[in-house]
Amino acid sequence: MKLGDFLIQKRLAKRMGQNEAADLMKIDRSRLSRIERGTVKIYGDEISKVARVLDISEIELLRIINECQE
Repeated sequence: MKLGDFLIQKRLAKRMGQNEAADLMKIDRSRLSRIERGTVKIYGDEISKVARVLDISEIELLRIINECQE
C-alpha cells in the first residue's frame, strides 16, 4: 500500500476532509494534499502531527513510510 492511500483511508475513516485534517495537523492543506498524492516526502515533526491526528502510532506510520520506500 502506498503511504498516501494509507493516510487517505485513515483520514476518511475519521470522517475528516483535507482542510480539517490539515488544520488539526497545523500544516498547509496543499502540503497534506502533496503528501497524500506522494509528490513530497513526509518529514520530522509532520510524522508526529499526522500520527496524532489520525490516531495511529508514530512507529506504525514510520513502518508504512519505510515499506513505501523499499
